[in-house]
Amino acid sequence: MLIVRGESRLAADELLRRAMEKRVLLLNPGKAGSLEELELAHELAKKSLEEGTAISKNLEIEFVLWLAGKKDIRRAFEEVGFGAGTEFIAVGFGIGKKELIAELEIREKKLGLKKEAGWEAVERISLSRI
Repeated sequence: MLIVRGESRLAADELLRRAMEKRVLLLNPGKAGSLEELELAHELAKKSLEEGTAISKNLEIEFVLWLAGKKDIRRAFEEVGFGAGTEFIAVGFGIGKKELIAELEIREKKLGLKKEAGWEAVERISLSRI
């Protein structure tokens, strides 16, 4: 999993199209609170796919479900997905940093995420499937 914060001059629909083609999620930077949250959601998404307990058959969507703490895909994307504004956090699965930045025409910014998550965030993610 690769994490980059930035902005792009591409139109939103073109940016989202390219991101989807390259297995990249665009997240609202205000909704990704820490590296630990992103890493936990990634690990739980992989585990649920391996164990056959996933809601989605797709790692990227399963990641968003875990990160948002939701069971409904639409609601999960509404919660953490890229929306209004030009800045985003790009989360890439199986893509290198240079390719990610080039394909999405990203002007990289400082990541600006805390290292550790608060207990509320860990609980939201970890207990969302109970």
